[in-house]
Amino acid sequence: MSFYHETYTPFLPVNIVYKCLEHWDNYGRFTRPWLGIATTNLYAAKAVKLAQILKNFPDIFTGVIVEKVIPESPAASSGILPGDVIIKCAGNIVRSFLQFFVIILDNVGKSVEVMVIRQGKTAPFNLTLVVTEITTDQFYSWPLPEECWVTM
Repeated sequence: MSFYHETYTPFLPVNIVYKCLEHWDNYGRFTRPWLGIATTNLYAAKAVKLAQILKNFPDIFTGVIVEKVIPESPAASSGILPGDVIIKCAGNIVRSFLQFFVIILDNVGKSVEVMVIRQGKTAPFNLTLVVTEITTDQFYSWPLPEECWVTM
């Protein structure tokens, strides 16, 4: 997971720290989810992309846009494509990347239903996404090969 972007601060958000501490208390270890996608908050999308989405789905105001999908990742296996907008995950409306990450963090090792909107489709549809955990050999190697990036 990378919280760095050239326009944002690189600090780890406190709600993620609290969620990790909660996992430590409950399981005695930290879990690190891996989906194999890079996302952007819908509200932070470029105007052209946002206009395209709102043209087809005028009632959608929140979600995360999938910018990149790593081949052979859990996201690729589930059918998620670049340009998709994830609007629900595990029954929860997705309002931001951080909220999406917290939902995913709570579901490591499980399958979750995600509701997606896609250009060319007339209605949102559901996909099943398996949330895998990154292994320590992937996590502690440097530099990480692109297929092992822990991006959301």
